[in-house]
Amino acid sequence: PVGDTPRAPRFPHGPSPSNIGIRRVAAMTPHRSQTGPGPLRQPRWAAALVALAVCASACAEGGSGAGGPGDPGRSDGRDRVIEAGGVEPGGAPTEGAPAAATGAGRPAGASADPRTAPDPPASVPADPSGYDEDALLAEMRAIPDDVAPELDPDRLAPGDPTDFPAARTIGGTPVEIVREHHPVTGTLLRIATVRVDEQVDGAAQRVLHGPEWLYYDTGALRTRSWWRDDVKHGPIERYRLVGTLDFEGRFEDGFLEGLRREYTKAGKLVEWAIYRGGRLHGPSVRWYPNGQKKEHARYVGGELDGVRRKWTREGVLTLEESYVAGRREGRHTEFDPATGEPRRWGDFEGGERTGVWTEAGPGGAIRATQEFVAGVRHGLFELRDPDSGQLVERSRFADGVKSGPSATWYSDGTPQAAGRHGAGARVGVWRYWRNDGSLNDSWSGVYEDDVRVGPLPSDGDGAAPEGPDADAGGV
Repeated sequence: PVGDTPRAPRFPHGPSPSNIGIRRVAAMTPHRSQTGPGPLRQPRWAAALVALAVCASACAEGGSGAGGPGDPGRSDGRDRVIEAGGVEPGGAPTEGAPAAATGAGRPAGASADPRTAPDPPASVPADPSGYDEDALLAEMRAIPDDVAPELDPDRLAPGDPTDFPAARTIGGTPVEIVREHHPVTGTLLRIATVRVDEQVDGAAQRVLHGPEWLYYDTGALRTRSWWRDDVKHGPIERYRLVGTLDFEGRFEDGFLEGLRREYTKAGKLVEWAIYRGGRLHGPSVRWYPNGQKKEHARYVGGELDGVRRKWTREGVLTLEESYVAGRREGRHTEFDPATGEPRRWGDFEGGERTGVWTEAGPGGAIRATQEFVAGVRHGLFELRDPDSGQLVERSRFADGVKSGPSATWYSDGTPQAAGRHGAGARVGVWRYWRNDGSLNDSWSGVYEDDVRVGPLPSDGDGAAPEGPDADAGGV
């Protein structure tokens, strides 16, 4: 206390809208008392800021494989594949785009108006585009020359599957056929060709070399694959117990190579991707079981590179973003999954947010904007009432925290608070007004490190300032 002046509470009404979820989205949310006490009378304001914060936090966490298909590129065993300073409030609501943050360049190809949401693409590339499906399938299913079998039907024994390539040699190397049966039922569980190598001590070592067919205990086919020197090499097919194809692909020296396709239990295609050396390399397309496209992306060397899009089961575009070498680059746009309207958008540069990021409500009304520099909140922040569109907060950030002039308004435009932040805390003279426009002397005063340490200066003006439609001044 200073004299008889009571210490102002840090949270006269509880946490401010800017503080909701601060522990969950610390990278985006302000200091716990940056907004001041008043804004909490409009808790609905929180929605826009929190949503923008969650969006930005999610973007910051995104990686090259986020949301992409699993990486089943490497075989690890015989029959398993790894799937793998204070001012009065004021200022007119901005109709056009706010100025870009100081020092924040806009990536090439970005919209000149960062507050204008891009339209959804008129069309989407064909799936897959630029590839000969028949040629890819032929290549995927072809048996490599170095494991080509020299067939000898006489080597089939009673009970052997007739489609098994009973070979005398594999790639010119003599092989034997080995079989494994269930110890109780006698059901064939495995049939394969092996190369017999002599060891120094005279003991024979059998090396998987050629085709290997695996079966469930019921006798249903489980896997068909090809091997070379105990390493997967050639086409592979894996089936479910019910008999439907699970996935098909091709290995070279233990790594997925070329086309890989995955199916539902009902036999519908749900994933189509190209691999090189066990890594995604080329288009990757995924579908919902109902046949609606789910995701379309491109990879280079296992990293996202190019445009990535995602849709709902109903075919509504929900995400469009671009990558370069596994990092987001250029425009990032999220769409409402119910209406397809743009909801959040902004630019990335070198994998970090830059320039103005915007959130819109139904009908495209702007709800919140925030400037970023190198992935950090830096520059002007504006928040609007979701119903009236009235500006309810205008502040500035520096290096991720509120720093500089700040002002808030009630949803009808009546001033609510005005002052300045320093390193995320209220400092200097702050004025607070009730919703009837009268000055709140209990909260108004001089602040240090977010704590009220004295009353307003004797020359302090208690008159209500002009509303947000006036000149913004320092803000």
